[in-house]
Amino acid sequence: MKLVLTISKELKEEKISIEAHELTPALRDIINRAKGLGKPDRLTVKKGEELYRLPLDDVLRFNIENRKLLAWTAKDSYSVPLRLYQVKELLDQRFLQISQSEIVQVSMIDHLALLPNGLIEMTLKNGDRTFSSRRYLKSIKKRLELYKNK
Repeated sequence: MKLVLTISKELKEEKISIEAHELTPALRDIINRAKGLGKPDRLTVKKGEELYRLPLDDVLRFNIENRKLLAWTAKDSYSVPLRLYQVKELLDQRFLQISQSEIVQVSMIDHLALLPNGLIEMTLKNGDRTFSSRRYLKSIKKRLELYKNK
């Protein structure tokens, strides 16, 4: 892989350009990492009266329960003092909104089941199950590359 870097005061904005004959998993990883540049890698959360700096890598999902936003890890849940849309703005390409009240980390999805009613049941790596909503179905299928077999 060849890397070309151009530094010039004449450039108006920073730009990353990728040229390839096919989109490989390595290139997809580079693109996702580039999209996440400048995004935080930790989020301040609360457990009881204590505050924690939770690494986003540890988060399985964010969801709203009883009007509170929770961040779930494999072992625990934490209260997030933000709204879901605010958290979404902080997240990078590792995360995917699957309903109006939930965002999951794509790499934490263990397996999927396409249900007859058109929803997707997601089982996370810790065994938790969650469901997509129809409103987000198109974006989920595109992001997870779910296509019907012909």
